[in-house]
Formats: sequence, C-alpha cells, structure tokens
Amino acid sequence: MVTIVWFKRDLRTVDHLPLKRASEMSDSVVPLYVIEPDYWALPDSSFRHYSFVCSSLLELRQRLKVLGNDLVVRQGEIIDVFTQLHSRLGIGKILAHQETGNDWTYKRDVEVIKWTQKSGIEFIQTPLNGTIRCLKNRDHWNQLHNNRMESELVAEPLFIKPLEPPLNSGEIPTCRQNILFEGKIRGKVQRGGRESGLKTLDSFLEDRSGQYRSSISKPELAVTGCSRLSPHITWGTLSIREIFHRSYSTLDSLKESSDFKSKRRKQGIRAYISRLFWHCHFIQKLEDDPQIEYRCMHPAFEGMRDVANTQHLQAWLQGQTGYPIVDACMRSLQEKGWLNFRMRAMVVSFAAYNLWIDWRVLSPVLAQLFTDYEPGIHYSQLQMQSGVTGINAIRIYNPIKQSLDQDPEANFIRTYVPELSDLPLDLIHTPWAIEPMFQKEYLVRIGRDYPLPIVEGDSSMKKARLELAKVRKSLNFKSISREVFIKHGSRKKSSKKKKSKSPQNDSQSDQMELDFGS
Repeated sequence: MVTIVWFKRDLRTVDHLPLKRASEMSDSVVPLYVIEPDYWALPDSSFRHYSFVCSSLLELRQRLKVLGNDLVVRQGEIIDVFTQLHSRLGIGKILAHQETGNDWTYKRDVEVIKWTQKSGIEFIQTPLNGTIRCLKNRDHWNQLHNNRMESELVAEPLFIKPLEPPLNSGEIPTCRQNILFEGKIRGKVQRGGRESGLKTLDSFLEDRSGQYRSSISKPELAVTGCSRLSPHITWGTLSIREIFHRSYSTLDSLKESSDFKSKRRKQGIRAYISRLFWHCHFIQKLEDDPQIEYRCMHPAFEGMRDVANTQHLQAWLQGQTGYPIVDACMRSLQEKGWLNFRMRAMVVSFAAYNLWIDWRVLSPVLAQLFTDYEPGIHYSQLQMQSGVTGINAIRIYNPIKQSLDQDPEANFIRTYVPELSDLPLDLIHTPWAIEPMFQKEYLVRIGRDYPLPIVEGDSSMKKARLELAKVRKSLNFKSISREVFIKHGSRKKSSKKKKSKSPQNDSQSDQMELDFGS
C-alpha cells in the first residue's frame, strides 16, 4: 500500500505538511501532479497559468530527486488516474492540501472524496493557508488565522522513500506542447519555481520594500516597488506563512536601525504584512460561500446589468477605449500578465460603471490575463469593485483623475499607448480635447490613429450612481446587507502580537487598498 502526495496549488517541498507526513508514515511515497485537460480548458484558465505551473513543476521535480524521490506527472481525469494507480499499486492513503478554488475544483474534490470512500482509501486534507474550512462564523476567524500564520513552518523532509521499482515519472509538457494553448500564447509570463520566488522575496525584503508605500498605486513604479510575489503565493512555490515569517524576521533585524532607508523598508514591510492578512480574508469568502463565483453577494443587484455591449467589452479588453490610462493598463496587462492593484481596481471600475458591464462577464477574461489569478480574491474583488456586495462603499474611479494622480508625467501612457507619445503633458491625459487643427502637428488624429472616448465619462458615472442608488433603496436592502456582513465582513485587527497596522473595523473595512497584485 503506497501513499500518494497529490500536489495542486502547493508546488514546493518546504512548509508542505502532506509531504512531510508522507515521508514519516510511509515506506513508499508517490509525489503526484495531474495535468487535468478539463481544468485547463476552462474559460478562467490560460497559458499564463500553465506556463508558470510548468516551470514550477520542473523545479519541484529536481528538488524531489535531491530528497530521494521523483515527481510523477500524469495527464487525464483525476479519478481515472487514481483508479489506474490504485489498480497497479494499491493506494493506502492520499495526502493533499485543501484547495479553495473555482467551482470546477470544488466539484472535482467532492468526486475524489466519494471515490476514496468507495475504494477504502484514506484521503487526508490539511490546511494550505489562513483559510479555515467549515468555519461557523467570522467572529473568531482573525485569531484562528493569526495562530496559523504564527505557527512554525513545516520543515522540508530529509528523505522521501521512493517506490520500488519506481514508476515512469512522465513528461511535463511545455506550454507550446500543450495543444489546449495552440495559437493562444501571447505576451510574457513571470517566471515560476521556488528559486525565482525566493529571489523575488529576498530582493523585496532587503531592498525594494523601501519603495512599496510610495509606488504601490503608480503603474510605472509598482513594477519594481511591489513585492511581485502574488503568482508564487497563488501557485504555492512559497507558502504565505513562510512569507509572514520572513517578513517579521526582517523587521526584527531592522529593529535597531534608524537610518532613512531602514525606516522606509520597515514601513513598507509592515504595509505588506497587512495585505497578506487581507489575502486570506478574501479567500475565506469563497471558502464560506462558493456561490460568489456566480452570484452577487447581495441578491438585490442580480439583473442590474443584464446585457453586455460586446463592442465595449472588446474595446476595453484591447485597450481601445479612448481613455489613455485605461488603455495603457489593459495593454500592459495583455503584454505582461500583471498590473498593480490600484490600476486593477480602476480598469474594473471603468468597465463596471462607465461601460456598465456585469462582473461575471469580466471575470474569465481577466482571470486568463492575470498570472496570479486566485479565485477567492478574484471574485470577491470583482464584486467589490462593481458595487454588488452590499457592504462596501461604492468607489467609482475617475480615469482622468487616476491618470493625473498615478501617472503624472505620463511615462506609463507613453510606453503602452505610443500613438500618443508626441503629445505634450497638458494634452496626453485627455487627447480628445485637442483641436482638430492642431492634431496634425502632434502626429496623431483622434478618431483615426487613437479612438475618441467610447463613452462620456461624467454622464456614464452619474448614470451608474443613480442605478446603484435605486437598488440600495430597495426593500430589505439594509437587513440583507447585515446578513452579508455577518457572513463575510471583517471583525477586528489582524494581529496584536506583532503590532502590525490593519484597517479600521467597520462594515467598510474591505474597501482598502488590497494589493492582490503585489
């Protein structure tokens, strides 16, 4: 009887409890990753995700070999793979981390539980991060989360006894070898793997954290000023608990330092720690209520945005809205698979309010673009930025104001909207204001070389506010909002023990600058 360690969004060997337990309890361990075609064909999956996973699997395989074993990779439906392995080997236990994923992975795990029970196989799932399974209510979640984050890391196994004779390890097909992504490979992908994750973590804590607070909202500076750890957290090359520990350890090492650079680093690390807390807070929403993938948290908003304008959606997606900062952000996202939080919130706000597109229409196209797509954060944030939670302040971003505030020199716009690069600073944020007689002078014709605004900004925002106000005045809106808050709202500060800053504890506290693109 062998023990299977089933890897999912936990592609590492450090702080990996299932792997550690398997190494201690079993004489024959099979580390397994299954490439599930149905999953990778989903509308919220993309080559970007697979590319990051692929490079992480290659590195995980090399590390497991150092520990005396190998990563077995199979392709197919998970029950079929387990059935074949059980028929050949006799599976005694399957160990895995709990996964709070999309509806597909939830149903897949339910089927695995049924199959293991029917087959007499013990299926042991352990917590992956600060998300609490079967949580009765949110009242004590903060303390449970903090206790888990402050607990010791699980040490890497010294040795993992392999199966004798070993199984064929199987190939790890590259993104280009996976026929599901044929013709869909466009743009760059942040490099996966634990080694890359550790280097990124080191460079942030030891240097770049000093820029964090000043650059987090600015699209040009955030590329280096943000941690850039989000894909590594999403796909598990680093555990979020490991990042917590390293962050606090760095703060301790800086305790006696009072020079300007050290102060800036301490401020940046503290700010980042608070966002790690909110990372798990938002995933907990999906864990508690899987329906938020499909339904508004507050049911009164259902049907408010019935039909999406396909032309508007495509113009927004391709960066052709006529609003330079919106277009620069969407083109940057298409190219690099990453965008800082403030700009993510702004482009969603523009699509949800100015273009009046339902968040469920935006969800899969954005999920495909984000290398760090994390379902729990993704759905919660889309609903929050679209104003359909019923417990958050309505925040409609004015794209012109955001452009002036966050890209004041228009360097980001000039990079990603090069057709406007010759415009002077006083016109580049609002190119539609250029008199036709002067457009030739600036080598751009608005409406031909660059589009006119797809909608009028002020009137579309005003209309959105009126529609939202109607819903919020509807019968029983407030009482249902209280129920939503009881289920999903934050209760108190993150961690008194570490004295880290955290948002205010009221019904609007989710409306903070959550850097889920950090």
